[in-house]
Amino acid sequence: MVTDLVNQIRAAHKEFGRYTYYDKGPGEVMDIHTISTKIKEMDPKEARDVLAEVKKYKNGGYDLVSSVLCELQ
Repeated sequence: MVTDLVNQIRAAHKEFGRYTYYDKGPGEVMDIHTISTKIKEMDPKEARDVLAEVKKYKNGGYDLVSSVLCELQ
């Protein structure tokens, strides 16, 4: 799941550009609802570990985790 999410970030950067990814946010260029649904279906410890690993990705991981957490609220 971590690799899949990092690949989705890279694809969003390639398709929409880094400016749009950071300026508008991952919610505008990625399917945050689907990602959040998959995270919600995980065991809480597994979800925590996945989000912690994605957050470490320096090119937008923190922004994606923030968007997912907002969606889960």
